Amino acid sequence: MNQNYFEPNSSYSGFDQPSQYPIDQSPPQEMSIQDMELQKQKYLEEMQSISNKIQIKDYRNERIDICYRKECEIKIDELKGKFNGMSIEINKKKELRQLEQAANLIFNTTLLLSMEPEDLLIMGDEDLEALFLE
Repeated sequence: MNQNYFEPNSSYSGFDQPSQYPIDQSPPQEMSIQDMELQKQKYLEEMQSISNKIQIKDYRNERIDICYRKECEIKIDELKGKFNGMSIEINKKKELRQLEQAANLIFNTTLLLSMEPEDLLIMGDEDLEALFLE
C-alpha cells in the first residue's frame, strides 16, 4: 500500500476537488480601492471555504486524499499571496491619494498667499477671511 495516499471510503462521491473559482490573474492597476477591497474579500472567502471543507472532513474522520489536501494547501497559499498583495496595493493607493490631497492643499494655499490683495478682491465682494476658510 502506498503510504502517500489514503483510500477514499465507499461513499466517495468524487466531489473532493478544491473549488475552481476563476481568479483574476491580472495586476490590479486601474481598480478602484472599493473594487480592490471586494477582490480581497473574495480571496478571503475562498480561503475560508477551502479550509472549512478540509476541517469538516477531518472532524468527520473521513479519509482525505493527500494529493487533494496538498492541492488545497497550495491553493490557500496562492490566495494568501494574492490577498496580501492586494492589501499592499490598497495601502499604496490610499497613501498616494493622501499625498495628492496634501499637494493640492499646499498648492492652493501657496497660490492664495502669493496673490495680491487686489487680485483676491476681483474674485468678488467676499470677505478675505471667508476665502481662506473655504
